[in-house]
Amino acid sequence: MLLRGSTSADAIVSVNGVILEIQPDGTFELTLALDPGPNIVDVVASDIDGSSINSSLAIISIPPEDAA
Repeated sequence: MLLRGSTSADAIVSVNGVILEIQPDGTFELTLALDPGPNIVDVVASDIDGSSINSSLAIISIPPEDAA
């Protein structure tokens, strides 16, 4: 799954504890490997002042029937 987002260019963003590279325009992206069934993705964005925003996403991955 491709996770994309945008923030301020000087922010620090982590997804499931992995710090992402923020592009000069503030965009970021990460390809996540999902397990079949429920997955929780935690996104944290922090700025230089120490303020942070946390968002948790619940994603259910249903593999194609022919992948079994």
